[in-house]
Amino acid sequence: MPSLWIAQWFLKRMISQKRSLIVTFLLPAIIVSAFMLLLHIGEQGPQRIEVVSRDHSPLAQYLLNSLKDDFELKEAANTNELRENVFDQKASAGFILPERYGDMLLQGEHPVIEQIQLGINEANIALKLRLEQHVQDAMRVVDTLKASGLQGNDLETRTADVLTEKSKGNVRAETTDFQLYVSPTLRMSMGMLLMFMLMSLMNAVSIMLEDKQNYTMMRTYAAPVRAYHIALGQFLGGIAFGTMQIAVVLLITRYLIGIDMSMTLLQQWVLLELFLIAGMGMACMLGSIIGNSEHFSRVNFFLVVPTCMISGCYWPIEFMNDNMQKISYFVPQRWVLDAMEQLAAGGSWSAIALHVIVLLLFGVVLLGIGSTVLRPATREAI
Repeated sequence: MPSLWIAQWFLKRMISQKRSLIVTFLLPAIIVSAFMLLLHIGEQGPQRIEVVSRDHSPLAQYLLNSLKDDFELKEAANTNELRENVFDQKASAGFILPERYGDMLLQGEHPVIEQIQLGINEANIALKLRLEQHVQDAMRVVDTLKASGLQGNDLETRTADVLTEKSKGNVRAETTDFQLYVSPTLRMSMGMLLMFMLMSLMNAVSIMLEDKQNYTMMRTYAAPVRAYHIALGQFLGGIAFGTMQIAVVLLITRYLIGIDMSMTLLQQWVLLELFLIAGMGMACMLGSIIGNSEHFSRVNFFLVVPTCMISGCYWPIEFMNDNMQKISYFVPQRWVLDAMEQLAAGGSWSAIALHVIVLLLFGVVLLGIGSTVLRPATREAI
């Protein structure tokens, strides 16, 4: 098939460029792999938690004792020392128990425990869940004991005793942990990979524009092959280059480093290939608007970085306001990252069916708009 020969020729052109090979192929693999490795090592280390307790009631003491089983707990002298240790990364996180913590629980109020953290990781999320779970458990026990007629000091002492017995297993509720939490580092590391993939696709379209300016594309279309063979061949060449980039990164992260992605290789590969199609459409659309290869090389940065920013490639999507989160649904990166998080949380293909359909639509629509980039009749759009 002529398209395969053209794709092979186009792929060789991209690989033969030393700058393209290093900047958009080897460098992304190294950076993304190193980024994931550092985050993975950081999550596996001991988690030290600093605490400032402004309440010394039995309920507050029970909370601190229960956390010592899962965290390396250290009491700070004051809130300034706690914040300084967290910001200097001497502690993974910290929290401040408010005054009257025990009294608020006994009165049926929900005490607010201030948590200090520098970033989001599994330890911080686990700490937040543990603190919230303790408050909810204590409030339920208080309500039950109040109904039996206990009040005052007897109520506080009995509540602490029940919670202690519950933690020992003498009084326990049946709880099933489905491990449905997802490491926040998965989204950020995969977001960086999507950014580099999009940059590689922009480089492929830049070569197409250069061929159009130098009339190389016009001579190619004069060959005795159909026009769609040429267009399909160049498209497949760009996709093949991106596929090689995916293969190198996944090989290093999954098998050489051994990082658990919480999803199968096939699931991750399919989602990244779908993004390749959508990303190729984005690059072709921009190339059809900006027909000059030099201008295109300068402007594509302003498409890659902002779309990655609003889609949550660099930080959790929850950090953005509601309006920005709604806008993020108009870029394919958001759909890929959301699908990966759902799969990592134990979801199946049916759970991400909408994401797959949307990514395919992105590819079809954007490629349809950007198809003029492969027309040799005009050299520049602007």
